[in-house]
Amino acid sequence: MESWDFNESNAMEQWDIFDKNRKKLNYTKPRKSNLEEGEYHLVVRIWIVDDKGNILLSKRNPSKRGGGLWECTGGSVLSGETTEQAVVREVKEELGIELDIAQGNVVMSERRDGHHDFYDIWLFRKNIRLDEIVFDKNEVIDVKWVTIEQYKKMFDNNEVMPTLGFFIEIYEKFISSIS
Repeated sequence: MESWDFNESNAMEQWDIFDKNRKKLNYTKPRKSNLEEGEYHLVVRIWIVDDKGNILLSKRNPSKRGGGLWECTGGSVLSGETTEQAVVREVKEELGIELDIAQGNVVMSERRDGHHDFYDIWLFRKNIRLDEIVFDKNEVIDVKWVTIEQYKKMFDNNEVMPTLGFFIEIYEKFISSIS
């Protein structure tokens, strides 16, 4: 666990711990714990795309690791939650947006041994006016819609979290499959 991802507001949060086959083990660990070999937790990333194919991005608070960079919403699944519940909670907490989980698709799921997590990527089609978004200023300082071309340029210009380069391929592969 990186210290940059820990603050007073999440100090009491717990993760359910899973084995390498994503089998839930019978214990939890505090969010700031260093996980041992063979221990994993769950993480979700949520990409929202409108009917025109534009991508909703949020700008990270400067106090966070990667502050000032653009990203999609995401975070850890908390103890007792499903990934679906975490998707709805993260988007509501960070952007004030209510998602219907039935309108989303898991487009990628992988085990990341270096991060000790299972990483689920969700894609939603939803039209939202920017003035309807009420973001948590501790997490997000701005939001905007961008085209995939703008996203590519932003990524090339190091304006997007460097861990999110994979999204271009996901967008091109799955954009036609989301309703």
